[in-house]
Amino acid sequence: MLTISCSLLEQVRNNYLPYVELLSTGEKISRGGTHGMFAYWQDVSKKIHQNELNLSSGIKTLTSLYSNFDDNKRNRDKQNLLLDQLVKYHQCYEKQNFQFYDGRRRIRWPIIPEIHLSGLTPWVFESGEEYFAYYVIEKKYDWKKELRFPLLQKYMSEHNVKCNFRQLNMGVYFLDTGVFEFRKYSTKEILSSVIETKQLFGKIYEEFRLKSVTK
Repeated sequence: MLTISCSLLEQVRNNYLPYVELLSTGEKISRGGTHGMFAYWQDVSKKIHQNELNLSSGIKTLTSLYSNFDDNKRNRDKQNLLLDQLVKYHQCYEKQNFQFYDGRRRIRWPIIPEIHLSGLTPWVFESGEEYFAYYVIEKKYDWKKELRFPLLQKYMSEHNVKCNFRQLNMGVYFLDTGVFEFRKYSTKEILSSVIETKQLFGKIYEEFRLKSVTK
């Protein structure tokens, strides 16, 4: 069974042939395996959301975790920036009236029988009768036309949040701008994303199958 992570979906969407080449050799596109500074930032932020830490103790915890990294100017600058962004993020979060609902969960979606969509869902928060699922991302980019967001709106409303898909807002928080951005995809947009992904995965599997036959 082949799997494609939702974090790689846009990369594969833009050019799937290099990905098929790696799959045919038993390899995968590297997503990085180290637990870096930003990963620790997210760990601490989640603990603050779950009331395991307050912001002050979160800063102390993150500072302590960062002491394990090499002491050089590049790392110090990065750490100081992330600590500053931790404060700004949680100040911005407090204004949203969000309540933590659910953390990341593994995705296992057989888009076609031969290929599953995998990866991790974003954090989920609730506010009134609506839900807000978002990734925290370091640098701003144009995310709203990516395939993964309407797909996740469908998948998470059916499996994780278990609500009407119209109640689930998909979004991001950019550390460099300090801004939340959300979008709610329509029935038409979600259906279109599913159809496109099925077609894409079908092409990938057919190319993969042909390469396997010719070896």
